[in-house]
Amino acid sequence: MRRAIFLALGVALAAPAAETPAVDLSTRAICDELRAAAATPRDADLERAELKKEAAAIEAARQELKAETARLVELIAQTKKREAEAKAKTPEKPRQQLIGLAKTVSNMKPAKSAAMMVKLPQPLAVSTLEQLEPSRRAAILEKMAPDRAAEMLHALSELKKPSDDEETQQ
Repeated sequence: MRRAIFLALGVALAAPAAETPAVDLSTRAICDELRAAAATPRDADLERAELKKEAAAIEAARQELKAETARLVELIAQTKKREAEAKAKTPEKPRQQLIGLAKTVSNMKPAKSAAMMVKLPQPLAVSTLEQLEPSRRAAILEKMAPDRAAEMLHALSELKKPSDDEETQQ
């Protein structure tokens, strides 16, 4: 029958079975060959296995990132809590104390006030000067050394007053 098919297709059979290896076409032989082929991994199977490994690695990395993100969020929350506690513990100078200090300085002679202001820490001196009337402030700054008076004036100019902001908006 094979010979007839080949002859019908125009294929000449030059030699009998001597040149072509004998092929067992029995059902059993075909099944055995299919089993052997199924047992050996193919390129697609290898690629699929590699993709599964990569997917597992990516998922593990995601889990690590989630854990690290949660840890960092917790650290940020703890830091904010510590900052709030530290701010609550830090006593702020009440405005009334500064007003009282400014009244004391205002009652002194400008030369004495200037001599005292030079010896005070700059933030306290500037806050005190801020509470004074501009004419009194000018008299005190006039009695200071020019470089120190310039420092005080510069620090005063950098202070933000809520009333200044409100005036510019109106």
